[in-house]
Amino acid sequence: MTEQFRFYVTVEESIDKKTNVYRLKWLKPVNTELYYELPAELQNLSNHPEISTIQKVKTVLSSIKARGSYRTFTLSLPPEIVALYIDDDRDAVYKGIYLQATMAPQYEIKTAKKGTEEDRQTTKKEATPEPTSRKNLKKIREDFVLDNFDGKNFVITSWFQMFEKECARCQITSDEDKILILRLFLDGIAKDWFSSKVVTIGLDAKFETWKKIFLDSFRETGWRKNREAYSFRYIGGSLVDYALRKENLLVNIRNNFPVDILIDLIVTDLPIMIQDRIEKTKTTSMEDLLTELRKLENLVQRRKTFSHVNASKNGTERKPCSYCEKKGFPERFHPEALCRLRQKEQTEQPKNIKTANNVAVQDELNETITDQKN
Repeated sequence: MTEQFRFYVTVEESIDKKTNVYRLKWLKPVNTELYYELPAELQNLSNHPEISTIQKVKTVLSSIKARGSYRTFTLSLPPEIVALYIDDDRDAVYKGIYLQATMAPQYEIKTAKKGTEEDRQTTKKEATPEPTSRKNLKKIREDFVLDNFDGKNFVITSWFQMFEKECARCQITSDEDKILILRLFLDGIAKDWFSSKVVTIGLDAKFETWKKIFLDSFRETGWRKNREAYSFRYIGGSLVDYALRKENLLVNIRNNFPVDILIDLIVTDLPIMIQDRIEKTKTTSMEDLLTELRKLENLVQRRKTFSHVNASKNGTERKPCSYCEKKGFPERFHPEALCRLRQKEQTEQPKNIKTANNVAVQDELNETITDQKN
């Protein structure tokens, strides 16, 4: 004698997420009000060959292809198959595992009639959103747009605000998960701090407690970051790189700078020649400023090239003159071709020869004059 059972089958992704699998969620003897839910390890329909090989089941499965689809259907099972799911005491059991009996399974059955036809619709119960599983935190960390904090590299209030925004964006909701993922963004002394607080505070403490202690521990009490941000000025290189670096330093000490003040602080640390070429009335946003600075990059490059040529020329002029060193005058820096000592000696040498000839002629003339007088 056969016995009727209701079955609920869904299409879900496989473990490798590349293929679909059919899963048997629950079964229900028609003559009872109880649903029997199968554990996850027994839901794969391939674990139920006695059911999956029935022609009606094959027809039902062929009608559901998309992931998330489902079907409920009734089967009349012979006693030998019924015995696989119901024991002698009428308890539901499969492969030695007793099934969970419930009046309200995860998937409820709603019956509605339309005309003379019975339309059975299965809807999934609304489940309360569960917090992100801790086993996925390292994977979720890759979605965070946040640099690691080592206790010194950022102003703690600005960094922690970014951390909380990223937690909200990546749907990290539970206190424990927030605390655990915080650890993944700590380096150096900050990571040592976390290790000690796990012992003294514990992971079961509220996130607000961790937040308060964290901010108090790393709050900036000196003016070093402010000095670094305000004194940072352009000394060479890319104008755009300077502006972005200066902006980053400023917003890290105060994340609510008015845009006009931020632009003023960046521009006034540029060379006067560059400042005068930026039109203030048209520069009302950081994007406008970066556009203007890109236009002036070529000017900076030309000045750099000119300075390089002058430096090379000066380097040549400062080379010690080898001719002067030979003559006993070291540390005279000028091109040898322009050496005055060399030019002077070359000029004086013919004069000496000429002078010697004039003296000899004069002596001969004096002797001649003396002889004539005698």
